[in-house]
Amino acid sequence: MNLPKPMEWLLLRAAKERAASRPEAERIALRARLKLARQQGEAAHTLWFSGHRAEALRLARDAFQSTLDAISALRSQTDSIAPARQEFGDEAEYDAEKKPGLVQSQLELLRSWKLEGKSLEAAMESVRSSYQLPRLEEDFGAEHAQLYRYLEDNRLRIDRELVEPASTTKQLQQKSWRRVASLVLLAFSIVVVGIALQYQAPKIEIVASSHFAGASQYAPERLIDGDPSTEWVLDHLKTGHVEISFAPARQITKIDILNGHNPPHADRAARGYRLTVQSESKSEEFSGELPFSTTPEWVQHQVNVEAVSVIRLDVNTFYRSGGAVAELRWSEAAEASVDGE
Repeated sequence: MNLPKPMEWLLLRAAKERAASRPEAERIALRARLKLARQQGEAAHTLWFSGHRAEALRLARDAFQSTLDAISALRSQTDSIAPARQEFGDEAEYDAEKKPGLVQSQLELLRSWKLEGKSLEAAMESVRSSYQLPRLEEDFGAEHAQLYRYLEDNRLRIDRELVEPASTTKQLQQKSWRRVASLVLLAFSIVVVGIALQYQAPKIEIVASSHFAGASQYAPERLIDGDPSTEWVLDHLKTGHVEISFAPARQITKIDILNGHNPPHADRAARGYRLTVQSESKSEEFSGELPFSTTPEWVQHQVNVEAVSVIRLDVNTFYRSGGAVAELRWSEAAEASVDGE
């Protein structure tokens, strides 16, 4: 049964069937050759970044050749690929000059994996016996740097194609489980994030033009702390404003203002004011004068704006030494009055 590509990537059913039919000896030989190629590739990488480019290039070519040799271990997959070398031991030395017909036969399998292109052709050409690499750093040029990149890039491309054939059925099953688990975790994370965005914790930010002497006891947060004995006090003989922002927006139906008087001095209070209520598409304004009193009363405003995102209070005039407002509170639809939060 042929599965759609996404399902095959997830379940690896066809890959496991191929692995079950592949002789273990073939898999062992393939893993050994890939191990050698990777070791050589890592050494070439180290030499390259140490400034030994000529030696790095020669070792990169060896690593690429060893990766090509690994293909010859896939005897059950293709009979058209000639062995790159005889079965080898740990040292596994390779003499490219004795195998002039090797490259073309390997190219056929690479094409079956859709691995083609100028960079691959250049890398393949470099392993022919007639291709000369620079022996000294002074002979190393830009074309050799390009060849190094071709060799490394294509070695890794072929290596990725050989990972599956080198894997056992058990390893492929574990890989499939990891992919399924990752997909489930990703789906769960998306659901959690979606729920969090939909039901994010209410956030209120308050910012004022200034407050008296920069002192915390007169900060704008005092305006929404639910305590009438604390006040937002403006700078000496200055007007100003305060903005309260909501995320997400609130369904506010009423806003109440309680004037201040800067106890025990009773020398400051707001007088002329403008209250602005804003949503993304609509705004509403209220204006008037607040009386001065050491026992102030709440001044109420009915709001006709849905989804309120900002409340702004401007103090345009003041009594005596400056402005002060004790509290600003709001009521939400189907909820009790809210003094800040």
